[in-house]
Amino acid sequence: MKNKRVFFIILVSIITLVCSGLCVRHYGMGVEPYYEEQFESAEVKEDAIYWLEEGTVVDQLYRNQASYMVGLDLYLTGTGKGCQGTLYIQLCDADGNLLSQKREQLEEIEPGKRYPVRFLESVDVRGHGNLIIRLFVGENNKAPGMIAAVEDTGVQDNITCSVNGKQVTDNLAISYLYGKWRYVGYRGQGKTVGDLEVLAASLFLIMTAAFFIVFCTLNRRKIRFENVIKFFKDNDNLKQILAVFWFFCIFLGASAIYKIPRGQYVPLWVYLYIICVLAATGAFAFRKRKGKGEKGMIKKLFSERLQDKGLILVVLLSTLVRIPLFLQIQVGDSALYYGAIQDICKNFEYSFGYIWTHFRLYSHYAIAYTFINCIGEFLLPGKMTGVLILTLILMDVALICIYKMFRGYWLNLSQKEAAVSTMLVSLCPLFLGLFSHVSLDNLLPVFTIFLLYAEYKEKTILKVVWLLTILLTKETGIVIVGGYLLAHICAHFLKSLKQKKGERLYCFLLNFHVMCAIGGVIFLCLFTIKQNGLFTWMGMSDKSGGSALNGVAEKVSVFLSYFWRKFSIIFVLDFEWIPTMIIIICLLCFWIKRRRWPSFRGQTSFLGTLGAFVLANFYLCEYVLARYHIFSAVMLWVLAFILLFKTFKNCLESLAGIAAAGVGMVLLVVQTFFFIDPLTNMAFEQFDTGKGKMISTEMEGGNFSETFMTNFRHTYLYGLFDAMLADSNFDTDAIIIIATVGDRMDFYEWTGYDKEEKRRVFCSLPDGEKVVPISHVCLEDIVDGSMEELPERGIIYFMPYIDYDEQEILKMAEPFYEAGERREVSNWGGTMAYYVMKRKSNTPPQAAGH
Repeated sequence: MKNKRVFFIILVSIITLVCSGLCVRHYGMGVEPYYEEQFESAEVKEDAIYWLEEGTVVDQLYRNQASYMVGLDLYLTGTGKGCQGTLYIQLCDADGNLLSQKREQLEEIEPGKRYPVRFLESVDVRGHGNLIIRLFVGENNKAPGMIAAVEDTGVQDNITCSVNGKQVTDNLAISYLYGKWRYVGYRGQGKTVGDLEVLAASLFLIMTAAFFIVFCTLNRRKIRFENVIKFFKDNDNLKQILAVFWFFCIFLGASAIYKIPRGQYVPLWVYLYIICVLAATGAFAFRKRKGKGEKGMIKKLFSERLQDKGLILVVLLSTLVRIPLFLQIQVGDSALYYGAIQDICKNFEYSFGYIWTHFRLYSHYAIAYTFINCIGEFLLPGKMTGVLILTLILMDVALICIYKMFRGYWLNLSQKEAAVSTMLVSLCPLFLGLFSHVSLDNLLPVFTIFLLYAEYKEKTILKVVWLLTILLTKETGIVIVGGYLLAHICAHFLKSLKQKKGERLYCFLLNFHVMCAIGGVIFLCLFTIKQNGLFTWMGMSDKSGGSALNGVAEKVSVFLSYFWRKFSIIFVLDFEWIPTMIIIICLLCFWIKRRRWPSFRGQTSFLGTLGAFVLANFYLCEYVLARYHIFSAVMLWVLAFILLFKTFKNCLESLAGIAAAGVGMVLLVVQTFFFIDPLTNMAFEQFDTGKGKMISTEMEGGNFSETFMTNFRHTYLYGLFDAMLADSNFDTDAIIIIATVGDRMDFYEWTGYDKEEKRRVFCSLPDGEKVVPISHVCLEDIVDGSMEELPERGIIYFMPYIDYDEQEILKMAEPFYEAGERREVSNWGGTMAYYVMKRKSNTPPQAAGH
């Protein structure tokens, strides 16, 4: 028997090594490329663009110079985010016979830059003197443009180009890649960090599969499948499964409600799924209960909660303070995210391919986040009202969970103590002030609270669901989930050492958190293989060599100020020093009294997630945006109250404690709109708004963008820009001129100006009549002649917090525009000066084109 086991292990090991070798060879395949004459995108002829409308076919005939062809590079415009459809690239012989074909998604093609297209294998083109590259699109919502090259910089082997069979003047901007696929290793041309990540993921999957084949075979007598069957027969587990089905039912129902009035197609299986879930719920809810006095599901859900006055007060306060913060406009990344969600709902298709392609917002791990927010957008489309209402509901539910855990899990507080503590957590300026920004970071603490509550209620299936939800919200979710599971695995490992030697591995692997960790890594590996890299956001997996974190390591090792800035954002910003000081004081009290660590139920999960997040933000994330730290802001407040009541049990019974809580609430609310925190003002650079100060988390200054978004204070700028557009009677004959490249607030992304409502509205495709597009350009682009044609009017503005020399800037614009009188707009938050300028008739020729 022992020999059979050894033989089996050796056999599996050999198969594993062979598969690993094949995997290494497969991902190490490449080509030593030979390109035709190169040219830069700046040399592309801008007025020679062939628009690939549906039904349009562009053929580029070129002279073949080799025996094998592996691909080509294209230049396109009008592609990228928001452009849906498929680009077909066909390689044909001179008679039009197909030799090879490749399909590319228009959304994934970055406009105006070289885009590589590689055929699945080398194409034998021996004996073909001339070849044709044929391009056309299908299922597209707007036509992309194929860019042609200037004649004297084009590829010499190009012969003629034709559109729908008619010959045109300019050839396409194409570079041809000749050669033959062979093993080139992982440091050759074209190999990226993503290739190494995919290889590592593949090898891990192979070795994991081999390990579990051996493990399950050798322990087959210990495995009890009846336990699995018993698990899914459990009444409580069935409720959790039904809850998961209900989520998809709500999503599909919302999508149907959106599509049916618009005459869009809804598949039959959607209706059948909804009917089945409703039927299952009815059968489950109204079946006869065993035992006496057991309440029905709905009655049990609401009866106890309606009697809890503290809980009602928490929900009312959270709702009332957040409703006035609803925004109808977004800027920066928030505008990009909401614009993508809006487009997803408009063009939604019931297919896994569509979900994979579009739900990963800008290549983030955002599938679950998009699923949830699309429900709000489907039900209340446009103006982001539906998304914000859904966010409000989720935050209220999270606060209910915090309240319940204060009362019966972490602590045993009274209604008053739990209500006051939860309300203070709710009023955290980062959590409250950035509530209305459509951001991936807003819901990370919410989903984590749901995970901790599921653990409190011992809901195994829901724990897995919330782990996946956190994982599929943002890359930071990997850190949170990793910290949660690693903390439990370490604790379980120490316990498993007490088992018999022969039973340790078996007991260790069958632990829930160990299985979740293994499943999570397998999931990440599959995700990595599918998207060609672990992190594809901002091209992190497209780097040509080394680690994607090299820049971070350099910043960390060189600039000590980086650590101070990170420390300030996590532990100081917006009164975060209050929970930090509470935690320190409580720990000191325990240390001085030589008492044990103030343990609490669920501390492994809580401290694992918070600790991993804080450490990862110091060492792995170089960005200093405040919204990246909403998670730690909320969790620090919760931890502070846990330790506070562990140390000073009756701190809210006295008048001083109640007064301190009341003052704290007032300070947090005021800090949401104005910077009154002295430590925050000392730790960060302040900027004049004309009516007070505003801080920025930027390290080096000169970059005025999302670093201003530390609470709700910056939103005064939205009203100022609306007032400027209204006062200047903005229309299609005008353009906004940005005085400095450092002004990067992106107030005009995905927006148009509504001439009737006199304000900006969120609109990706303005009609040009009621809602006009807001064109904007940097003054430097006008001066260097990048503008092909200048509009009749130019509106240039000046912010008090940017150190301008107004007269010098106006002097720069003087050759192109004649400045009018200086105007000024103001509101509760600050002021802004601007000039309405009229184009001169004798505009220098360089402003009208090259």
